[in-house]
Amino acid sequence: MSTVPSSFTGIEERPEKIHPRHLDRLAMVYIRQSSMAQVQRNQESTKLQYSLVQTGEHLGWARNRIVIIDEDQGISGRSAEDLAARALEQGLAPTS
Repeated sequence: MSTVPSSFTGIEERPEKIHPRHLDRLAMVYIRQSSMAQVQRNQESTKLQYSLVQTGEHLGWARNRIVIIDEDQGISGRSAEDLAARALEQGLAPTS
């Protein structure tokens, strides 16, 4: 196991279950607030969600392998199918 700074992520070591084949895949960070009022009121929550990028880096993902999806902030009701379709359109998801 490799050491991960606990002060930032709360994770002491990379879990043994994360193998090189996992790190070859993209890591997706989905930033979500359902309404514009939530976006405005929950700024700390949004910062914590964005910090998941650093958590991915500490776990071994290269920054260019971490994709942030945040363009539907304040829009209610995005479905998993919508997200998957958008990832395919952007070439971020496998087709099989």
